[in-house]
Amino acid sequence: MELTEIYQDVYALCDKIYESKIYLDLKTKEKAMLDNKNLAIKFKDYKNLQEQYLINKDETLLKQLHALKLEIDENMLVRDYKKAYFNFTRELLEIKNIIFKDLISIDDI
Repeated sequence: MELTEIYQDVYALCDKIYESKIYLDLKTKEKAMLDNKNLAIKFKDYKNLQEQYLINKDETLLKQLHALKLEIDENMLVRDYKKAYFNFTRELLEIKNIIFKDLISIDDI
């Protein structure tokens, strides 16, 4: 088998992953999270606080960052996205392990 055939198969696999339910679920949850106006404001506020904190390492800013991060993480849309992201990356890791299981051993490293 030629290397170009392997690349074609890899691109076909990528296309199948993009069409998979788990990937589409991830993208749906990501869109819902990013389209939420309240979350968009919080994300922007968090980024602004981060930038301010990088300039001025103020303890008050750090506390505000922490509080806002907790508030963002408690949002159900964020939780749903993080769960979908975890599930997707777990499945990708399993796919990677299946593909490379017998190709590289610990002795090769």
